[in-house]
Amino acid sequence: MRQFITFIGAWIFLSLSAAAQDSDRATEMRRVIEGLNSADPVTRIITFEEAMARGDKNLERIALQTAFTSSDVTLRSTALETVMSTKTTFVMEVATQSNTVQSEQFMASTGSAINVQITDFDKATGDFFLHSNLSRRDRDRETREYSLRRHKANFSGDRISFEINLGSSDLDDTCKGTATLGPSGSALVGTMSCWLSTIGIIDVTIDLVR
Repeated sequence: MRQFITFIGAWIFLSLSAAAQDSDRATEMRRVIEGLNSADPVTRIITFEEAMARGDKNLERIALQTAFTSSDVTLRSTALETVMSTKTTFVMEVATQSNTVQSEQFMASTGSAINVQITDFDKATGDFFLHSNLSRRDRDRETREYSLRRHKANFSGDRISFEINLGSSDLDDTCKGTATLGPSGSALVGTMSCWLSTIGIIDVTIDLVR
């Protein structure tokens, strides 16, 4: 009987401790959300920087999602810059606005999604380079080695402008576009068009936290 009571007491203690930890965890997350929604712009930025510096993935996701949906352009820009400078791969979802044969062939060759990689991000200028799994491979005349064709892109405020080569797709072209952070989520939404193609405008969506 005494052992049973001891067991029950230990179980209650552990349960209360776990509940207290859960409560502390929830409080911490709510504090981040409240700080990012503060009326003070300085508090919003500091809260975001502190949350991202913790090394806590769930806290980072909450901070990014909250910042991306904020009406504070500076906070949104800071969040976008943080992602662009630290995350090197994204999925660009594509959808053509026309129903031509070429459009259907393009969508079939991409599977409605392009894997995009960012390299050489420069915080000072916002410049970086883009290539994708569908970029054409060029061979260096001296080294005889192959590399994916890259194009310069730029980040500014809450938008990016870019060029991307899709030479290995059915389109076999280089495309140019812009995408802006939407008001209600963590996705860059925009369009691109391709130089040699008659495919027309292509809608693009880049989920930044996917």
